[in-house]
Amino acid sequence: MNRKPNRTLPLRLFALCLATLTLAPAQARAVQQVRPALVAPTIRVPASPALHTNPQVIAFENDLAAYRQTLAALQRDGQQLEALRARLEARLQALSDSKELTMLQLQDLLSQRQQAVLTATELIKKMNDSAQSIIQNIK
Repeated sequence: MNRKPNRTLPLRLFALCLATLTLAPAQARAVQQVRPALVAPTIRVPASPALHTNPQVIAFENDLAAYRQTLAALQRDGQQLEALRARLEARLQALSDSKELTMLQLQDLLSQRQQAVLTATELIKKMNDSAQSIIQNIK
């Protein structure tokens, strides 16, 4: 059986790829659903053990692992710092509330002191007036 090569397939595939790149994501998915046979599946290449013998690849993988560990540590530290910040804000709010209460108590004590001084002053004045009155009566 002698078949002619299908020359329109590469053109259709090119048109589909171009349309996928220039269309909005929803439209591109619609085009891919219409022509699923023309869309190449995603191919995942497993890591080859031969790549691990290259010192540059080994160094890169070590650096990548160190980066990931550092990133994880920073995320844990960030969470701990956030918890510490929340505790400090709560304590600051408690101190602020306590400060306001202390200020009210201080104002109350100052008012009581002023009242006591006025009462003592009036008492001393009355005692002085009584003494002056007694002295006038003796004369």
